[in-house]
Amino acid sequence: MLKRIRIYVVIMAMMTMLCIQNTSVKAEANEAEANWSLVFQDDFNGTSVDTTNWRMYDGPGHVGNGLRKPSAFSVANGILTVTAQMIDGNLVSGGMAHKANYKYGKFEFRVRTDPDQSAATSAVVLTWPESENWPTDGENDIYETHPNVTRSQLGSYVHYGLNGVDKTVSHMRDIDATQWHTVAMEWEPDEIRIYIDGVLDWVTTDTGAIPDVAHHLTIQLDAFKKVMFGSTKMYVDWVKIYQKTQFPDNPTFRVIDDADVNTISYTGTWNHQSDFWFEKRTKSVTDMSGASAEMTFNGPGIAVYTKKMNLGGIFEVFIDGQSEGLVDTYNRSDLYIERVFEKTGLADGEHTIKLVATGDKNSSSTGAYIGFDFFEILYGSPTDNTAPVATAVIKPELPDGKQGWYTQPVEVRLNTINDSSGSAEMLYSFDNGTTWLPYNEPIMIDKDGRFTIQYRAKGKEGNMGEAKTLNVDLDATAPTIAISGINDGDMLNDAGDVTPIITANDGLSGMDGSKTTVTLDTSSLESGTKVPLYKLRLGPHSLTVTASDQAGNKSIRTIRFETSTSMEAIDRLVQRFAEMKLIDSDGIIKDLRSQLASGELAEFANQVKAQSDKHISSEAAGCLLRDAEYLLGGQV
Repeated sequence: MLKRIRIYVVIMAMMTMLCIQNTSVKAEANEAEANWSLVFQDDFNGTSVDTTNWRMYDGPGHVGNGLRKPSAFSVANGILTVTAQMIDGNLVSGGMAHKANYKYGKFEFRVRTDPDQSAATSAVVLTWPESENWPTDGENDIYETHPNVTRSQLGSYVHYGLNGVDKTVSHMRDIDATQWHTVAMEWEPDEIRIYIDGVLDWVTTDTGAIPDVAHHLTIQLDAFKKVMFGSTKMYVDWVKIYQKTQFPDNPTFRVIDDADVNTISYTGTWNHQSDFWFEKRTKSVTDMSGASAEMTFNGPGIAVYTKKMNLGGIFEVFIDGQSEGLVDTYNRSDLYIERVFEKTGLADGEHTIKLVATGDKNSSSTGAYIGFDFFEILYGSPTDNTAPVATAVIKPELPDGKQGWYTQPVEVRLNTINDSSGSAEMLYSFDNGTTWLPYNEPIMIDKDGRFTIQYRAKGKEGNMGEAKTLNVDLDATAPTIAISGINDGDMLNDAGDVTPIITANDGLSGMDGSKTTVTLDTSSLESGTKVPLYKLRLGPHSLTVTASDQAGNKSIRTIRFETSTSMEAIDRLVQRFAEMKLIDSDGIIKDLRSQLASGELAEFANQVKAQSDKHISSEAAGCLLRDAEYLLGGQV
């Protein structure tokens, strides 16, 4: 079906200058177009949405207004239609998201939107971050009609996060959005360009706003109210997605990632997974004999990148149907982004590469897995005197402790980002560059200390890259706690005192004094405070000290002890309370000590009761009666 008919009428006598101007614009557009490669196109020629490429929304509507349902979409006569209308008391509309994500690219589509007498909906085509981290990772609203009746304006917005707050740069234009328009966004690291019907309409170069993470395209008819009358529709004729052709003037390579299922054909059982350490954080894994990954390409050379590991198996490479031999991906330790195969000198034209898992392994391997990362199409091999740029990936990505400290072992992996030869040597140093060591496997930092790692890359031609520095501060050891003045397991009579002395030390990140606590049973205690034991209940007690360092490591130490009493201890308490003037009669003191000496504990208790709050303070009386009751077995 011919979906777009363009009629050009040139009135030469009246439009000479305009034609000259348009010719210049077309030349520039054609030159720019040559730098974009089409990677996806949907002409909606079927009878329903192709859900292998699109994910349908099924849930609450925009900011909770109504519902988004797959049933809002229909496909007929080469047109995708989204309808918003009231169904069973709910405003039902729709949205769908392309399943592939792209960091930068050209997104183009042909669209129109009906008027909305309720001013309840806005038609929008946008890119949304793969991470779902909004607004930090941005949002590019390419086409937005706003919830107005006449659809007489279109907006374009670039959302970005500033301290977690949504900010935008935007552009509005007056246009009849009920008519068909071809709209495109060219998104590059330093510029976003919006085109309407082939004419550049708006440019932003605000690099603080332009997203720098992968996004996917979405088509949405969003509800801005909970109710509407009648219905409205959004129509999309076609969608195209392009990627920038790498190195258009002197191309050297192009990466085809394992996740590009539109380019790579898989057979057999493959697990397509996310993995932090792979080139684009995705991997395709199989151990099934006969499972294959196949791709057609144009170029004089091709390379294959996989993970090498102790579970690594063997696969066979075929180019244009001819075997190029077996590749063994075993290695004692994990190696990522490894170039395991390269073929150059191919004739001009189209070629096919196919990887076939054999299900075999060498005797040292513990598995037969193939961890496929990406193909690299090699367009040429010019002498590269550019110094390779070293990169470092640290795991955990951010310090897991406080004040910039790590509290668990740190793994550092080194790589390069512009080594087209794939043969750069990675070097690192722990002594400020005095000694450079070859990087063969991940660097593990598992001992406490402050480490400065310098790293750089040495190119095939001997050209040395700039040294970079990475600082890692690791404190995985909790503070030490020393307690004196009392020992674990002590049995103490309650006539005495204890004075706990607490010392907490940390030899690296230092103590966080605000987090040090001392608790006796349930009460706070200062180090060096004398504790009269008669003030504690008889029985078991615990002294607990908690200390934290600046990195967030915490230590807890507990001393457990018991207090008890005896006739001698009670006699000492009588003397102590007399000295403290808590018993103020010499006669009563003499009688009480005499009763204790003769073992008349019941008479002692009765006299204490009789004199409580008189010649014996209530505090002293309570302690003496408690101890007497303890010895009498609760008979006081």
